[in-house]
Amino acid sequence: MSSDSWVIELDPMNQKGRENRELYAHAGLALSLAQNLEHVLKNFIVLAAAIERRRSQPASTADDQARFNADLEKLEAETFKQTLGRLINLVKSRFQFQAKPGLEADLGQSLIDRNQLVHHFFWDRAVDQQSSQGRRNMAEELKRIQVQFKRTIEDFAEATKAIRGSLGITEEMIDEVVEAAKSGATEEEIKEMVRKKRLQTNTSRPE
Repeated sequence: MSSDSWVIELDPMNQKGRENRELYAHAGLALSLAQNLEHVLKNFIVLAAAIERRRSQPASTADDQARFNADLEKLEAETFKQTLGRLINLVKSRFQFQAKPGLEADLGQSLIDRNQLVHHFFWDRAVDQQSSQGRRNMAEELKRIQVQFKRTIEDFAEATKAIRGSLGITEEMIDEVVEAAKSGATEEEIKEMVRKKRLQTNTSRPE
């Protein structure tokens, strides 16, 4: 390992070490996708609540808008504390996704996979991890979990596209937020970016 690198170089002959590194990399990617799914659901719940509130109680004055913003921020804070299971139950109890009939089953399987990954995956397979074939099998299961999470995220995004569009959330805006997150932007910075984009969209719409 060089003095300016945090990456540890493994002996090419250390097959077990290289396989374990690959295994942990797959686990990390799966965990990252699980967190992405959680945030997709959280953002959708908050956006859907904003739509419903605007339709039922339009903000006609500055005070109305201030109350709307305060209520939305409170809901956002409460929603972001919820577990994945609670988020899925909230979504399933309030919305139907006819365009993606398999989405509810995928949400349920994703919850099972997420809980298994976080709480039991390595513990339950401690013996398997001691052999090369066991590590290969574990890696294949992690790849399956990755595919499960990716499919659920993509199908959920497709099923909720109309709702996001009604709020002025475009694909371009989503891409910009994703890039900002990858560049290390904080959650508050991303929220401020979204607010500015919404304002630009709303002011550019024809009356």
